Amino acid sequence: MRLTAPFRSWWKALAHRREMEAEVEAELQFHVERYAEDLMRNGMGRDEAHRRARIELGSISVQQENNRSSRGLRPWDDLQADVRYAFRQLRHAPAFTITVLLVLALGIGANAAMFSIIDATLLRWLPYQRSSQLVSLYLIDDRSEISWICYQDLKEWQRQSHRLQSIAYYAPIEGFLETKSGQEPVSAQSISANLFSVLGVQPERGRGFLADEQTPGKNKVVILSQPVWSIMLHADPGVVGKTVRFNDEPYTVVGVMPPNFVFPADDHDPQVWVPAELTPAHQQPILDWDAPRYQAIGRLRNVSNPGSASAELSGIESQLVSQ
Repeated sequence: MRLTAPFRSWWKALAHRREMEAEVEAELQFHVERYAEDLMRNGMGRDEAHRRARIELGSISVQQENNRSSRGLRPWDDLQADVRYAFRQLRHAPAFTITVLLVLALGIGANAAMFSIIDATLLRWLPYQRSSQLVSLYLIDDRSEISWICYQDLKEWQRQSHRLQSIAYYAPIEGFLETKSGQEPVSAQSISANLFSVLGVQPERGRGFLADEQTPGKNKVVILSQPVWSIMLHADPGVVGKTVRFNDEPYTVVGVMPPNFVFPADDHDPQVWVPAELTPAHQQPILDWDAPRYQAIGRLRNVSNPGSASAELSGIESQLVSQ
């Protein structure tokens, strides 16, 4: 209570400022009048008595200023005066004003953008189960550039690795979903059937992909993100099992992901996922550059030592290249 008392007093003085100043002025005026009457009873003239009373008791404006300072209102008055002065100066110099506003807008926008990136990549937890166990997997070529991984590599990594529980893969594809408003673009990913299991997240409605849905002819199924279901398809409660047209072909909706689920995590557009079709091209030799390639994500067995998983995969890859 003692800590909040000064703040309550200041807020009361600020909120009821006019009433307070009117009361102070009336009280000061009362004392001036009474003192002037005492002086007039002692033989002093009316004008001289009022002049003497104001001199000895102080002017009302000075007393009001002292009262404001004692109640902590002076800094507020100074701030208001500075703001009014700044606006007057800016109004008289429009070119300078526009320059200042542009600099402020750019500065605020840049800071907001940087915070959004830091928040998404460093501060906010990924919407996956035990996300600290997840790692991105990639190859580095002779020029130290990152490259995607072919399917045969991924199969061997999964078969031989002891440091990774599981590996999933994905690749972006062009996507257009037909709605009542027409063809609408969506962010689409062609994924392995086990991707959601690796991430530790399952659809809120329906189910995930089955392994045999990656075989040709069985891959015309789709899983929707929450924004696609709720906005584009108007939250249709019976959407699971229905057919939608994706890229001008019929696809059966088998699932809808939870509200906060996003994958890849840096994608902010409405998302859909379809199974990655495994064709004969996936069985081509590893060094065939026409073989389909993917981005990959793995789940570590031991989160405390991701470096050992990297060393293990590097050793496996060296053996594959030598073969």
